[in-house]
Amino acid sequence: MSPVFDEKDRAIRDARIAMWSRRTGPRVGDFVVMSEGDVRRFTHDWGDDIQVTSGIGGDGSFYFTRDRFMDYSGGLHPPILKTRLVDLNQTRMGHA
Repeated sequence: MSPVFDEKDRAIRDARIAMWSRRTGPRVGDFVVMSEGDVRRFTHDWGDDIQVTSGIGGDGSFYFTRDRFMDYSGGLHPPILKTRLVDLNQTRMGHA
């Protein structure tokens, strides 16, 4: 079921999506296709590397914040060096 937004909620959501969309490179909340073929999402950015969802029991919970763009709560997989990532130029919708 889709959330019901009033005008104020839509404005907040749209502003946060716009801010998040201006960020370049891998972002918390983006999807990643692992070398084994399973699809996960980025969960925490450490600078040179970035963590992904654990792949156990769903994707956890993603939330657009005012200042940090996207936060995550749930299980984490060990981090991946960003230099090992390849941008596939694909877009996928996800819950936040």
